[in-house]
Amino acid sequence: DRFFDAVLFDGTDEAGPVEASAFIGEKETAVERKETAGKYIDAKLLAPDAWHVRLAVFPLNDRWKSTPAYELAMILHANGVVSHAVVHYKNFAVEQRLIALQPLPASRCR
Repeated sequence: DRFFDAVLFDGTDEAGPVEASAFIGEKETAVERKETAGKYIDAKLLAPDAWHVRLAVFPLNDRWKSTPAYELAMILHANGVVSHAVVHYKNFAVEQRLIALQPLPASRCR
């Protein structure tokens, strides 16, 4: 299924939970994206498959509003890494690019 709708809370503000509607686009491989890892990105940590995902976020206290509070377009890798994102607000947009990705040492769980 390429559409998904859920109530979620990401903890980034005091507004509380929101309703997010997502559209999951076509899968792309690293070759199709032609990404370059860069000096501070371990390319092995970028899962080879990724999807273009678009989220529309609506406040729960105004669920029937026809326009979202904001929209988020991103490239989401199979391992959960987001390598590029653009947050679209009413009057401006914020672009985010992955600039560093390094493995952490394994911890000893008990």
